[in-house]
Amino acid sequence: VAGGGLQGGALPLAVLSMIGVVLLYDFLAHRSGARVAVALGFGLLIGGGLGNLVDRWRLDHVTDFIRNGERAFNIADVAIFAGGVIVLTALVASLVRILFDAIAAQPTSKGG
Repeated sequence: VAGGGLQGGALPLAVLSMIGVVLLYDFLAHRSGARVAVALGFGLLIGGGLGNLVDRWRLDHVTDFIRNGERAFNIADVAIFAGGVIVLTALVASLVRILFDAIAAQPTSKGG
């Protein structure tokens, strides 16, 4: 979990999360109008997740080296956060575009 949550014993949860992210990407990539942004965001999510997963597998913990008060992060955590923001932004933009297209497609009433 990004930011140092769930210290120790989180490997099964990390593997399950990675499977969920890949399945979600497969679903969204075929249905979203923002394919490039979704691919970029999920690339960051998957890359960051794999980076943390490799650390957990090799070292039994994630090496965090960016300190912010009591919290500690690494580049993989930053990639996960940025990827999530990009995916959410792309999805919201796609939904807004669909909404505006639906409104524009409605027939206008011609008073008479």
